[in-house]
Amino acid sequence: MPRFTYKASNQEGKIRQGVLEGDKPEQIIEKLKKQNLIPIEVKEEVLKKGIHGFFRQVKPKDTLAFTQQLSNLLGAGMPLSKSLDVLEKLTTNQKFKMAIYEIKTEIERGSTFSNALANHPKIFSPLYINMVKVGETSGALELILDRLADFSARDEDFKEYVRSMMVYPCILIFFGLMAITIILTVVIPRFMVIFEEMEQSLPLITLIFISISKFIVGWWWVILGIGIMLSIGIRGYIKTEEGRYGFDKFKLTLPVLGSLIEMIVINRFSKSLSTLLKGGVALLPSLLIVKEAVGNAVISKSIGEIQGSIKEGEKIATPLRASGVFPDLLVYMVACGEETGNLEDMLNKVADTYEIKIRNSLRALIALIEPCIILGMGIFVAFIFISILLPIFAMSELPF
Repeated sequence: MPRFTYKASNQEGKIRQGVLEGDKPEQIIEKLKKQNLIPIEVKEEVLKKGIHGFFRQVKPKDTLAFTQQLSNLLGAGMPLSKSLDVLEKLTTNQKFKMAIYEIKTEIERGSTFSNALANHPKIFSPLYINMVKVGETSGALELILDRLADFSARDEDFKEYVRSMMVYPCILIFFGLMAITIILTVVIPRFMVIFEEMEQSLPLITLIFISISKFIVGWWWVILGIGIMLSIGIRGYIKTEEGRYGFDKFKLTLPVLGSLIEMIVINRFSKSLSTLLKGGVALLPSLLIVKEAVGNAVISKSIGEIQGSIKEGEKIATPLRASGVFPDLLVYMVACGEETGNLEDMLNKVADTYEIKIRNSLRALIALIEPCIILGMGIFVAFIFISILLPIFAMSELPF
C-alpha cells in the first residue's frame, strides 16, 4: 500500500508530521480528521536513491539475505505483505529497498508475488521467479524460498571460492605489468641520454628496448585509443548472437581453461535443473529456464535441441548423449535418475561431483600459474636490465 507523508495541526495549533498508509491522499485526510487533526500537507512518499545508493548495485548476497529472512518470517506465520514491509525497513541497499517497496505495493494492488518479482529481472533470475510461482501455486512458498536460499548460498559460496583463488594471480600480473611499464617509460628514457652521449654502437637487445620505450612514450595515446576501440568492438560483437556463440565455443576449446569452463557450465546446469525439479517445476519448463541460466551459448543451443527431442517423446538421457556436448558422467547419472525416478537427486550429485572437480582443478591451475607468472615477469625484467647494463659495461670496459 502506498505511504504518504503528512503535516497537520492539532486544536492547539501545534504541527505534527508523520507517515500513514492509504490508497490515495483523501484516505489520509480522513484518517487525520478522525484524530482531530487539521491536514496541512499530504503527499505520497518517494524513496530517495541518494548518490551512494544509486551506484550501489543489488548483489547476490543481498538477494540471498532477503530470501533467507523472508522464508523465516513466513515460517513464523507473518503474512507476505507484512514480511516485505519488515524487510524493506531492514534493507540498507537503497536500490533493493525501492524494489521491495514496489513489489509490496504491487501485491497489495492484487498482483501475485511472482509477477511482482518479474518486474525486477536484474535482481531476480528466471529460476527464482519460476520457483516462487510454483511455491504460490502449491501453497509451499516458505519451503520453496528455503530451497532457493540453500541454492543461492551454495552458488555464492562457490563463486566466492573462485574469486578468492584468482586474487593472488591477478595481483601478481597487475604489479608485474606496472613494474615493466615504469621501467620502459621512466627508467630507460633516462639511460637513453647517457647512451646518446656515448657515441658508440649499442647492442641489438638495447636498441630493441629503446625502440619499444620510445614508441610507448610517444604513442601511448594511440595505444590507449586502439585498446579502447578494440575493447568496445569485441564487446559489441560478443553481444550479438553469432558473436556470443563463437566466443563461447572458443572458450571451450582453450587448453586447460576450456575443460575448467566446461566443468563450471555443467555444474551450473546440473545444480539449476536439480533445484527446479525439486521445486516442482516440470522438466520442459525447467530446461527452458536452465537454457538461459547456464551462461554458455553452445550448451544453451544443445539444451534447445534436447527440448525438441523430449517433446517428441524421447527421454532426456538420449538427446544428452547424442548432443556430444555433455560429458559421459552427466549422461550416465541422468539415465540412472530417469530409471529410478530420482532425476533431481542424481543431478544434485553430479553438481556436487563437478564442484569438487572444479575446486581441485582450480587449485592445481593456480599452483601452476603463479610460478609461471613470476618466472615470466622475472625473465622479461632481467632482459630489460641486461639491455641497460651491456652498454654501461662496454663504456667502462668492465668484463661482463
